[in-house]
Amino acid sequence: MGRAIQHWDGVSWKNSEFYRNHTMGKAIIVCGGPSLAGIDIPKLSGPGKTVIGMNTTYPHVRPDIWFGMDNPRCYDRNLMLESFPKIYRGGYWTNVIQGVTLRDTPNSHFMSIYKQLEEDYWKCFNEDNEAFHWETNSFMAVVAFVLSMGFKDIYLVGCDLTNKESDYFDDRKLVEEEKDSNTRLHTQLFNWLRRIQPTINNKGVTLHSTTPRSRINKFLPYTSLEDLNKEIEEELLFEQGPRYNSLTLQKMLEADVNQEDIK
Repeated sequence: MGRAIQHWDGVSWKNSEFYRNHTMGKAIIVCGGPSLAGIDIPKLSGPGKTVIGMNTTYPHVRPDIWFGMDNPRCYDRNLMLESFPKIYRGGYWTNVIQGVTLRDTPNSHFMSIYKQLEEDYWKCFNEDNEAFHWETNSFMAVVAFVLSMGFKDIYLVGCDLTNKESDYFDDRKLVEEEKDSNTRLHTQLFNWLRRIQPTINNKGVTLHSTTPRSRINKFLPYTSLEDLNKEIEEELLFEQGPRYNSLTLQKMLEADVNQEDIK
């Protein structure tokens, strides 16, 4: 049976195993809203967090996983050569950019998506899911992708959902038609997030906002990035113990030292 995300191994298509029933740590979805410009980028990454950058947030943010459903020519060309996993929209694998076919670039994966009934969105929780629900925008798809990875705590960074003060975190300028399109999308996503929140919570998942002035703070819990990092530090599973020389450690193990003494 086929899977919703696949990659080309040079000979044939293979399933890409991103699905997990449960994943430890926090997922950080990085959006391209104006507030991203004010974030200390190094504070995004670190132990206990998986950073999923979407669309044009690269190269401003170098994520653990990148996600984008638009034509690859909408993104920085260096993205194609990065070593971290990249999730593109299925069908774009045939694109040839600067003489290179997208399917042949490093660690590139392709997601099958199509228009379905809204209740089919939740198929993302199923291991045998063969396609993701499509609403013509990357944001809904990336949330489904992160849910399929088994994260229970998901934090939205740069998710302003407004272009009243500026369009994006960088200096890109939009024409009026593009601004109007973004405004409609922001309204669509705001209403969608508010509508799905109860279902998300019932499935044991919590969506958090980290954007102080975002509209979504009306119904999603808000946590500052600083408080999130402090919480993660307090929850880290392992305390820092000594780093043993391998020879010394082997001698300790052979001497049947109490395992509690080897931290």
